[in-house]
Amino acid sequence: MAPIPIIAALDIGANTLGAGIARWQPKQRKLQILAQCQETSGDGSADIVMPMLVQMLRQLLRAGNLTPAALSGIGIAFGGPVDYAAQRPITPPNNLSGWDTVNPADILHKKLKLSKSIPIHMDNDANAIALAETIFGDAGGLGMVVGSTLSSGIGGGIIHNGRVMRGGFGLAGEYGHQKIRFTGQKYAKLVTIDDLLQRGRLSKYEKMSALIFAGINIVNILNPRVVICDGPFFQQVDWSNFHYRVKRGIIDTESYSDGRFMRCVKDKQEPQSVYLYAGNTLQGRCYFDDDPVRRSNANRFGRLIVHWGGTNYKGRHTVEQLASGNALKWHILRLCNSLGYSNTSHMLSMEARTDNVMTSKIFSNALPIEVDARKIFEACREGDDLARRLVDFSLRAFAIGAANVLNILAPDRYVIAGGITKSEDIVIPGIRKHLKQIMPDDFDASVIQRTALKDDMGLYSAFSVIVARLNNST
Repeated sequence: MAPIPIIAALDIGANTLGAGIARWQPKQRKLQILAQCQETSGDGSADIVMPMLVQMLRQLLRAGNLTPAALSGIGIAFGGPVDYAAQRPITPPNNLSGWDTVNPADILHKKLKLSKSIPIHMDNDANAIALAETIFGDAGGLGMVVGSTLSSGIGGGIIHNGRVMRGGFGLAGEYGHQKIRFTGQKYAKLVTIDDLLQRGRLSKYEKMSALIFAGINIVNILNPRVVICDGPFFQQVDWSNFHYRVKRGIIDTESYSDGRFMRCVKDKQEPQSVYLYAGNTLQGRCYFDDDPVRRSNANRFGRLIVHWGGTNYKGRHTVEQLASGNALKWHILRLCNSLGYSNTSHMLSMEARTDNVMTSKIFSNALPIEVDARKIFEACREGDDLARRLVDFSLRAFAIGAANVLNILAPDRYVIAGGITKSEDIVIPGIRKHLKQIMPDDFDASVIQRTALKDDMGLYSAFSVIVARLNNST
């Protein structure tokens, strides 16, 4: 009888590090965690964190009377973009500096004296979260599963028929980089691309501007190798300007630097592509490999939200800048810096900006600079009005980004994980409430769920990376 494989997991986040070792029984799909530990990640830099991870693994192996040679593989979930083909981080966030200059697998092989035959596999944490939900959670066997992190930042992952969908250049699922344009009272509360294309009074420039935002969001969600643009409207626009402005708004500018990723031609579909037809409405279809997504209620590109009107918060912002944990902290600092109430440029309505702002429970025993998302949610739970408004605004911003994903992919399950979801009693009902207002009447809000793996998701996501690698399903 073959021995049960022993695998290790490393979860690299902006604030915490996790490590664990476990026995994986593939036939029973059972993971038995033998030992685990967690540490704060300091400044998150690679120079500090990599030695910590090596030491954490050594301690766990010693505690289990194991040697590194006993491992069948190591999975790594990284809290930033990952070049999956090269197996190394790219363009890491500020709080994870230096990771684009190191190869974690090489360091672990060397420091632990591991054979090169032992796989060490890394993936973006949001991809890993969606994958873990299908392997260890409640989403096994579902055709389309979408995962999203809601923490200091916002990321996403797409699982289609059990496999991670990475897009044409490996960066699909960057939900947090979707752009929302605030346009004040000129428009209704929320405006879709079809709303604008059907307005006869709008200029061609205004309609093109809306299509630019739709294009940015499509590319950040799906990361297609090519976007094929067809229809009478695309034939009329300044194509070079349209192409340039979409390219500027996406996270993966380098991959699209050859200038060929958008084609204003009638063309056949090709792998990892999106086909769009713009007339009085925006229609289209996305293709994973050579397989078009034919799911009921998917490919509703015309329902992509491009404007959020009726606020005093004008400008262009990403979902991450509005809905993440860091965004909540930024909103508080912005409010406190504008206590003169002159042109506060804040999301709160005029009624919320009163002289007793600083008496909010948010600031109990804390200076404004010390306020974080946890304090804001605690104050919201206690009925604080300022906290309630902040949380509701952020959850609505998240729901707008989620609505765009839902309209394109129509997943069977939309799983949300991350530090903010620890306030599950507020977060999940709040997101569902806003999505019921945003989505069509036939939308089933129960598709939105917190991960079934709860607070252990970070470690399980890292385990899922190596399990999928050993099963050759990534």
